Amino acid sequence: LALLSRKFPRNKSHGTNFFFSSFFMDKLMNLSKMSSIEDAGYNYGAVRNWVERMLLPKQSGTTRRYTRNGFGDFISSAVLYIPINWGAHWIMATVHMDQHTICIYDSLSPTTRTFDDSGYGTFGLAILRCLNELYEEGKLGELDVHDWTCHFPSCARQTNDVDCGVFMLAYIHMLVCGISPTSCIEGQCWRNLILNSLVAGEILCRQAEKNNH
Repeated sequence: LALLSRKFPRNKSHGTNFFFSSFFMDKLMNLSKMSSIEDAGYNYGAVRNWVERMLLPKQSGTTRRYTRNGFGDFISSAVLYIPINWGAHWIMATVHMDQHTICIYDSLSPTTRTFDDSGYGTFGLAILRCLNELYEEGKLGELDVHDWTCHFPSCARQTNDVDCGVFMLAYIHMLVCGISPTSCIEGQCWRNLILNSLVAGEILCRQAEKNNH
């Protein structure tokens, strides 16, 4: 994710791509300690400093503060990529600030899904609640949850029980490269790509395209 953030800092809407830590949702919702989605918690205080460091523009010196100009740029065109580890399974959410849309990609999901299936609504509402707290602290009003929608785009599905993490990274990589995540994802090819990228210290986007055509 760190390599992707360096390779693709901007998105097609000329806004910023934000790649969230794989620990973000766990800290926000205490996912690692829950036995079912009904046990999910919510603790903005556990992620507040990290969220502010990541999303707020840095001003002079080491001070970070809310400014309508800086935060307005974030609101208008940012895309957030959020990995979610739920038990032994990885899924991924994208948040499109300009479209007021959350998209959830799950390599083991059924074809037909709703916002309330398998806890998806719980994850989406926790993300919106977190963003709303950021809005309120910035004195920019409230985030109207009712103005947002959750979508479940078609995506390639894994054929075994071990590739969910690979598919989650592949989805993010493909989306920032402008490649449809419905393209065939061959787990071993992507494992090699991830390993080669880590060794090289840079994202090998051309190889990713080659592996999916």
